[in-house]
Amino acid sequence: MGTIVIETGDPLEALTLGDRHGGEVRLLVSDMIMPAMRGPALAERLLAGHPEMRILYMSGYTDDLIRPDGTINPPGAFLQKPFTPRSLARAVRNALDAVSASTASLRYRLLGCH
Repeated sequence: MGTIVIETGDPLEALTLGDRHGGEVRLLVSDMIMPAMRGPALAERLLAGHPEMRILYMSGYTDDLIRPDGTINPPGAFLQKPFTPRSLARAVRNALDAVSASTASLRYRLLGCH
C-alpha cells in the first residue's frame, strides 16, 4: 500500500486540504513557527477532523514552544533543525509508529541529526 503525500507551505491551505481529504491523515509534518499560524495550532485544528493523525514538529527555535515538562500540545514527536535526510526519515518512521497524537501522555522526542 502506497503513501499519498499532500504538500503545502501554507498552514491555512493545509487546513483546507485536510478538510477536503476524504481519507485518513496518518502524519502531519509541520514547522513550529510559520507566518500565519504556529504548528501546534495547525495540529490542533487538523486533529479535530483526523483524530488518528500523528504529528512530527520541526524547528530551529523552540525555547518558548516546548513546555518546561518537555511536552508540546498537542503532543507529537520533535525534530531539531538542521537535520539530515536520514534523520528526517527516522523521525517520520518513529512518529508513525508512536501512539496516536490524541494520547495526552505522549512526550516529544528530540531527534538529533546524526
